[in-house]
Amino acid sequence: MIDWNLVNEEFANLITEQELIEPKTFKEAWDHPDEEQKKKWREAINKEFKDMNDRNIWTIIKRSNMPPERRCVKNKWIFKIKRNGIFRARLVACGYSQIPDVDHDEFFAPVVNDMTFRILIICIIMANLSAKIVDVETAFLHGDLEGIEIYMDCPQGLEAKPDECLLLNKTIYGLVQSARQFFKKLIK
Repeated sequence: MIDWNLVNEEFANLITEQELIEPKTFKEAWDHPDEEQKKKWREAINKEFKDMNDRNIWTIIKRSNMPPERRCVKNKWIFKIKRNGIFRARLVACGYSQIPDVDHDEFFAPVVNDMTFRILIICIIMANLSAKIVDVETAFLHGDLEGIEIYMDCPQGLEAKPDECLLLNKTIYGLVQSARQFFKKLIK
């Protein structure tokens, strides 16, 4: 069990000792000048790679095995310091580099309207029902890519040769169809 008071206190002490600035690039995070922050950013990056490896998100292939008419989707690292002091690193695909009808065809995912959600909460209260809030960690890493091969450049920090790229087996954050594929997995 995590003692959030202790985490928040430790985070507050860290803020007073050194100002926390979220890195913009992988290199800034990995080679951070402050040793404590460098350690936390490296842990966050390694956790992201572990989550992706545990879920078999990609297969490393040679670029020569990629179809000649295809190109790789770009990617980037996003670094965030949560309010509770957790350092979070996310590897995201740059969806804008996907080609419609080649890298994706359908991408609509139903989203609940905030007013609908409020009405639902009122109904739960009025009917004296119980409800649970669920948070799916790394939600978009659960979506299956169906019938579409998506290739991605190897991200910084991944040990790969220059002539290698990634064949995605599942969706990742930033892909145009990630929300739809997660929704389809959720309703199954």
